[in-house]
Amino acid sequence: MSENKLSHNFINELFRLAFLNKDINLVVREFVEYSHIPDEWRQYKKVLKSIKNSNSEEMITFGIVSQQHISDVDVQEAITQIKDADVISKDQALDQIQQFIKNQEFKLLNNKIVDMYSEGRIEEAMEYQAQKSLEIVNFSLKNEANRFLRLFADFNDFQKEREIKKEAGERDHEKVPFSIDVLDDITFGGIDKTDTVLWIMRSGIGKSTVLRYTGMKACQLGYNVLHIQLEGSRDEVYDKYTEMWTKVSFHDLKKSNIPANKLPMIEKKIKEMNTMGKELFIYSFEKFENVSMFEVRDLIVEYQKINGFFPDFVILDYLQLLTTGENKKLDTDPAFEKKKLNRVAELMKNIAVEFNTRCITAAQTKDIPFNQWNDPDFVITRSDTEADRTLAKSFSYIFSGNQTIEESKNNIMRIYIDKLRNYKAKQSVFKIKTAYDKGRFYDRIKSLKMYEEREKV
Repeated sequence: MSENKLSHNFINELFRLAFLNKDINLVVREFVEYSHIPDEWRQYKKVLKSIKNSNSEEMITFGIVSQQHISDVDVQEAITQIKDADVISKDQALDQIQQFIKNQEFKLLNNKIVDMYSEGRIEEAMEYQAQKSLEIVNFSLKNEANRFLRLFADFNDFQKEREIKKEAGERDHEKVPFSIDVLDDITFGGIDKTDTVLWIMRSGIGKSTVLRYTGMKACQLGYNVLHIQLEGSRDEVYDKYTEMWTKVSFHDLKKSNIPANKLPMIEKKIKEMNTMGKELFIYSFEKFENVSMFEVRDLIVEYQKINGFFPDFVILDYLQLLTTGENKKLDTDPAFEKKKLNRVAELMKNIAVEFNTRCITAAQTKDIPFNQWNDPDFVITRSDTEADRTLAKSFSYIFSGNQTIEESKNNIMRIYIDKLRNYKAKQSVFKIKTAYDKGRFYDRIKSLKMYEEREKV
């Protein structure tokens, strides 16, 4: 947005939300002025007029606005662009329009003060400035908008918002699948927006592999993924991901030895992903000291600046390599390790909520005696991390990967469900087949075959 006008993209996003959310609709009607829209976009001024003239008790629809301007080709095109705009969060919209209005009010105040001063009304100008400045500072659209959702009174409006989103296909991508059949069945499709996921495993068992596997599958399904690597080089992570989708071995990729017969398939896949406009972004900090959650947040903001939207899915590999960035003693003193990890988990949840995304990470267990982890009846729980049991508060889902020496030889992993928010599993432990030789955590074909054989017994 310029200093004086709303930008074209933001107008589309704001109006899109005004057709979906009653609170934003009310804010647009009361606070957005025709002068805020550039004169060359008169079609949007006409849409704004329709919104302002609509019944305050009912949400206006695209159909009504379209019918009101049935012969205006420019308005019809504007409606199409509004319908196609991204649905930003309510808080994002309020923050943007609130800052814009404050800037406008501050400029008007300055102009008025200059006029009063030039007229010799100095004392009056000082008092006016003190009063008006305080009003501008305290102005908040979040106070104007209804911050409470009423269970009964808002039922119809709430359901209408959902219906409109569903018709527009905007609810189709609300869940990012785990791409592990049992977990997707239990959760009715996977990970919701604002959810956080924690995997717990011993060192070398596959915590990075499961994170990359989920990220790769999410990207292939059309989600925008951001992988933040906290340990190891960027090239190594890149090659591990590439191994998954090209089916070229990690060692061949490092030597740039790609079989000629696989090149057509690779080019076809690249073209397909480019057409979809979806991508998996990798960022490696590649530094010796740990990374703070403030740096993670800044990176997500930078991602948005580059792409124009926030990632659907954020991968953080892995938990113990993160710090809060709030307190040096908390972040560096081993005596505070539990508190640090708990606070990092809380900040991760805050990020998921703030950017309306999903976060997944992994934690390495503390030392577990051999006779325990090599017992096929033993499972890792949240108590086996370097944090304490309160770590679970910030995560929507907690799973652990368990493997004896014999299970490792047979490519079998036992997954223990430690926490499922809002869902219930028939059993807390289930087995899967792994495919680590192909860079994949989950071998779907062999796992499903194993389930079928078990049911026959």
